[in-house]
Amino acid sequence: MSIDSLLIALSLDCFSTGFFPLDKSNISAKISQCAKNEIETIFETSNYYERDTSTERYAHSVTHFLGELKKRSIPDPAITYIKHLLILFEHQGEALNDVNNIFEDRINKLLRLEANKLSPDFICAIHKVHENNVFTSSMTCDPWVLDTFRQNTTSWAVKLKDKKLFDGIEDATENLLLEVFEKFSLLSFCQLISIPCNKIEVEAILHNLTYNLINENPTKEKALRHLIAGLTTN
Repeated sequence: MSIDSLLIALSLDCFSTGFFPLDKSNISAKISQCAKNEIETIFETSNYYERDTSTERYAHSVTHFLGELKKRSIPDPAITYIKHLLILFEHQGEALNDVNNIFEDRINKLLRLEANKLSPDFICAIHKVHENNVFTSSMTCDPWVLDTFRQNTTSWAVKLKDKKLFDGIEDATENLLLEVFEKFSLLSFCQLISIPCNKIEVEAILHNLTYNLINENPTKEKALRHLIAGLTTN
């Protein structure tokens, strides 16, 4: 997996609430378009599995992508959030696992109704999530990722379903998307709570998801601060 997998996920508007569950100002649409443009640049010269995977090309793609976000007046917290996601996915390993484990632990607590603020909106929201058969963080990925992508009929999604772009490999895009959402359960959780819940209920969940999280995990303060700021961008 690489940052290109993350860019593909970002380019698909059907996954926008996974990245920006509170977005009310079309931020996610602008980010999706920039990610789409970046992926199209890669496909101009090769299929996915023949692309340049050098450190230099990755660095250029990240710099160009973040620069395009700035040109489109995306708020700084959202850009920094995307930047840190790209860093986590580029290096993967321990850093990504540690942050993912922090969020998974909190998600599991919320799904057991262990929270700082048990407001009516929060309790109603968790009830709706339970009705969708989500009871632990490990249940937040497959098969909804596959269903969401397969049901997307936009021209861009149709293009990404073309196996010619992936050296003739069937379901390549689906596998790349699964890697992204399985590696970072937070994104799956945010997407799934946005399906049955309204914005007020999602906000109630995110309040409890992020409450005191930085103080409880001081060694991950920088990453958590930027991820939380971006996640709650509206």
